[in-house]
Amino acid sequence: MTGKAAITIDLKSTVPVYRQIVDGIRRLLVEGTLAAGVQIPTVRQLALDLGVHFNTVAQAYRVLAEEGWLDLKRRRGGVVLDRTRPPRPGKA
Repeated sequence: MTGKAAITIDLKSTVPVYRQIVDGIRRLLVEGTLAAGVQIPTVRQLALDLGVHFNTVAQAYRVLAEEGWLDLKRRRGGVVLDRTRPPRPGKA
């Protein structure tokens, strides 16, 4: 998520950092900047890019996965899911 697909973190905000990441990525997903099938950065890579702890990014990714936005793969980052199609049986 570089250039056009950037998210910003305000460390002085009262909103938790993980929530800022969730909101920033969700905005990119809703706008279509991150389309279905796009690979997102690994937890560690995004943490380095944003200057936050990797557990913070991991928590944000888990929230987005629970909401049905991401399919997370260990050590390979995640893939944006196509939310226009119903989930496959056993994935709901």
